Formats: sequence, structure tokens, C-alpha cells
Amino acid sequence: MYDSHTAYPMLLTFRSRQPGRPWSVGLGIVLEAVSNVLAVVDRSDLGPAKSLYRRAVMVLDTVRRHRQVTVAAMPVPPDEVERRLRAVYDDFVADGLPVRPLDEARDRLHALRADDVPVLLGLSEAMLAPLGFRPNVRPLPVSARPSDAPS
Repeated sequence: MYDSHTAYPMLLTFRSRQPGRPWSVGLGIVLEAVSNVLAVVDRSDLGPAKSLYRRAVMVLDTVRRHRQVTVAAMPVPPDEVERRLRAVYDDFVADGLPVRPLDEARDRLHALRADDVPVLLGLSEAMLAPLGFRPNVRPLPVSARPSDAPS
């Protein structure tokens, strides 16, 4: 996406052909996931996550310069951001991953997201793309329940 959308900036104005799945929101989901990993997980082998974050930010740098995109205000209240961080943090701990101290993770996440989330929101607004993402537009042909779940 970086290569196509920076070489042909007019692609920024095109919405996804898949209903309920705007590419801008998909980029935001990936960027949010990698930001959580980089902020919380305390490991030295996060090269692929760092690379993914850098590429996503380069796309956003291109978007930021587009005349139709205005940087939006952060709409999520700080207590909601804290609740979400705590949930991610607790999940990583439960999965046995080495984590940074919570205060350090919070500071890192704020630094990673501060410049990018407003651009993603501005992009979604310019594209008239809803912030929701519907991954279940096409149902799976098999049950998603674990095989040992009661029927």
C-alpha cells in the first residue's frame, strides 16, 4: 500500500470496493495493533513490528500532505484509552509475554499514537468512510466455535 499510495496519491481518494471495510480503517487497525506491541512488549526481537510501524507511518505522512485531509482532534477520552491499554496489557501478561512497566508502556503508546490517530481520523472523514470495520461481511463456511464447546 505504501508504494501504490505514495506513487499515485490520487488513490487516497478511492474507497474500498468491499462494503464495511475501508482501507483507511484497516490501516488503523494494523497500526493500533503494532503500536500496542511496540509499547507494551519488552523484547529486542521486534524488528518486523518496527518495520510495519514505519511503513504505516510513511503512508500517513503522505496522507497528511493531501489537501482534502484535515488532522482531527482525538475523540477518545483518556479514561477509555487507559481502559483499552490495560486490557491489552493484561492480555499480553496472560499470554506470558515479557512486558514493560505499565507507566512506561503508557508513555510509549502515547508517543506512538499521538501523531497518527488524528491523521487516520481525518482520512476517514475526508473519504466519508465509517470508523467501524465489519470483518464478518462474508460469513465463514465453518463454525468459529472451539470443537470442544457445547452445542
